[in-house]
Amino acid sequence: MKENIECWDVECYTNLFSLASINYETKNRTLFVISEVRNDILGIMEFFKQKKTLFVGHNILNYDNILISYIIKNYSELKKLSNLEICKKLKFISDKIIEKKRNEKWSDLLKVYLTPSYKCLDTYQLMNTIDRISLKQASVNLKYHNVQDLPYSPETILTQEQIVEVLAYNFNDCEIQCLLYEHFIPNIELRKEVSKIYKLDVSNANDTAIAKKIINKNYSEKTGISENDFKDLRSFNSPFYLKEVVPTLEFETKEFQDLYNWFKNQLITEKTEISTGDTEKKEKISYDLIHPVINIRFALGGCHSMDLPGMFVSDNNTSIRDFDFNSFYPYIIIRNKAKARHVRDEFIDILADITEERIKAKKEKRKKDAEILKIVINSTYGLYGSNFYWLKDTKALLKVTVTGQLYLAKLTEMLLLAGIKVLSVNTDGVLSEVKQEQNAIYEEICNQCSKMFDIEGEFTNYTKYIRKDVNNYLSIDTKGEIKTKGKYFTTKVQLSKGYYYPIIAKALVNYFVNNIPVETTIKNENDVYLFMCSQKIDTNKFNPEIQYFSDNQIVTEQIQKINRWIITKTGAKFAKVEKVESKINRLQKKELNNKRITDKDSATKKIGIEKDYLITVLNKVENTNAKDYNINYSFYINLCNEVIDDISPRVQQLSMF
Repeated sequence: MKENIECWDVECYTNLFSLASINYETKNRTLFVISEVRNDILGIMEFFKQKKTLFVGHNILNYDNILISYIIKNYSELKKLSNLEICKKLKFISDKIIEKKRNEKWSDLLKVYLTPSYKCLDTYQLMNTIDRISLKQASVNLKYHNVQDLPYSPETILTQEQIVEVLAYNFNDCEIQCLLYEHFIPNIELRKEVSKIYKLDVSNANDTAIAKKIINKNYSEKTGISENDFKDLRSFNSPFYLKEVVPTLEFETKEFQDLYNWFKNQLITEKTEISTGDTEKKEKISYDLIHPVINIRFALGGCHSMDLPGMFVSDNNTSIRDFDFNSFYPYIIIRNKAKARHVRDEFIDILADITEERIKAKKEKRKKDAEILKIVINSTYGLYGSNFYWLKDTKALLKVTVTGQLYLAKLTEMLLLAGIKVLSVNTDGVLSEVKQEQNAIYEEICNQCSKMFDIEGEFTNYTKYIRKDVNNYLSIDTKGEIKTKGKYFTTKVQLSKGYYYPIIAKALVNYFVNNIPVETTIKNENDVYLFMCSQKIDTNKFNPEIQYFSDNQIVTEQIQKINRWIITKTGAKFAKVEKVESKINRLQKKELNNKRITDKDSATKKIGIEKDYLITVLNKVENTNAKDYNINYSFYINLCNEVIDDISPRVQQLSMF
C-alpha cells in the first residue's frame, strides 16, 4: 500500500486553533478548527491515527508536533473544557514553545511532548543549519504565487472575518509545504537508503546529523565502546602556538617564507582567535599574502585569492588549467593523523575506509553510495570545531585547515617560480594560465606536490573562465560542461540563497557562453519570476514602506516583512524606515559610549531599496507573463552591462567635440 503524504500546518490564537492539511497526491484538503463556534478536537485525534501516512511539515518537530502531542496526551481532560478554554490552553503551550531560546534545553513542561505518536517528516530539519530558512523564504525561492506573512499577530483576539483570513493563510502554508516536499524528494530518498544500509533512522536528519550517526555507529563498532561512553568527550586547549600544528615545508621566496613564519608564530585561543596579550582585544586569524602576480588571503576556514574581474580563454598558445586535490581535508586528516586527542587511532582507519569507498563508488558510478559517503567525509572536518559533538578539538581543526592552506601555498609558489601565471587559489585547488611550452613542467609540479602531500589530484581544462570575483564565476570545460557560482551566474535559484533577479544570471550566461546580447535575453523573457528580487526586513528595527502617487497625493503604505518586487517604469518607492524604539536604543548606545549625538544621528533612518528606481511589489502573482508588466528593462540591461564592463571592459569611442 502506497504511503499517504499529508502536508500540514497549525495556527494558534487565544480564540482559534486550526489545523489545515493538503494530501500531496490527491490534493484533498482537510481542516480542523477549535473556536467559539466549532470544536474539531476529536477529528484532530482521528486524523493522526491514520495508518500508512507520513505527516510532512516545516519546523514541526519544534512547534506543531508539540501542540498535537499535547492534544493527544491530554485529550481526556481537554474534551471536558469549553472551546475557548481549549484554545487558551493551547495558546499557553504555544507561547512557552516560542519563548524557548535557541540551544536552550526543553523545559520539563514541554519535553514530554517532543516525541510524536505518528510518522512525521520535518523539511526544516533536512536543511543544514546554516542554510535553514523559513517557509515564507522558501515560498519565494520556489516561485510560489502567494508570499504572505501571518495576517494578524498571534496576540490578536480574532473576529469571525479575521478567522476566515487566517484559515486561508493556513492552507496557503500547506500549499507551499507541498512544493517544499516535492523539492526534497531526492533528499528523502537518499535518507531512506541510509536508513536501509546503516539501520539508522535519519528521516529527519540534515547532512551533518547523518554524518554524526554514521560516524558514531562505525566508531562504536570498531572500538567496542558504546556511544554513551564517548558522546560527551571533548578536548579543550589553553592558548597554543600554531607551530605545534604547522606541517614541515620549505618555501623559497620571501612572500611565502613570511607567510610560513607568520603561521608558526601565532598564539591561538580556544575560540580560534589570535591572542594579543590583551584580554579584551582578540583578532581573527587572517593574513594577506601580496605577490606581483596574485594576492591571497589566508584565514581560519581556508584560503582564497583576492580575484579581480576578468575573462580568460584558452587558445592555441595558452590553456586555462585547474588542479584540485581529491577529498582534500579528509586526506589531510588521514595522512597527518589529525584527530582529537581523546579519540582512538581507529577513527583514522574509519575515515580512510569511508574516503576510499567513496572514491570507488564514484568511479563505479554508484551515485547514491557516493553521495552518502560524501556527506560523511565532507562533514567530518567541521565537526572538529563543534562544541556539541565528541570530535571537538580546536587544535586538530587548525592542524587540518593550516596544513591545507600551506599545501596550496607550496603548490602556488612552485608554479609561480616556474613562470606559470596563477589565476586563482581557493579551498582545495589552483587555477592557472599555462602556455603550451609550460604544460609538461606544469603537470610535473602538480604531480610532485600530489606525491609530496600523498593526496591525489585531478586536472580540468577550461575553454573559458569568467569571473567577477572569487565568489562569482562561470567556467566551461573542454567537454562543454558549464560550472557557475554566485548570484551573477547561477541561473538555478538555490533554496537556501537569496532571490536576486535571476534574469541577470540568465542574460550573462547567454552573453558569455552563446554570445547573445543581454538585451535580447532580457526583452524576450516571458517569465515575470525571473525579473524579481526579494528581501526580508528586520521588523524589530524597521518598518517596510512603499510610497506612491494616488489622486495627486503621496500615499505611504506599510507592507509585510518578506517582499518580492520587479523594477518597473511606474510604481512605488520602497524603503525601510527605522522604528522609534530602535532609534531610541541606537541613541542611548551612543550616549553610554560617551559619543556626541549629531543632527544626522537624531534623524530617523530611512534606507531606500533600489532607491533610484520605481518598483512594483509582487507578493501575490496572478499573471506570470512579464510582457503584461511595465518592466523597466533598462535597469536589468544596465546591471548586466556593469558586470560585463567589470569583467571585460569594452572600448568606447570618445567624441572629439
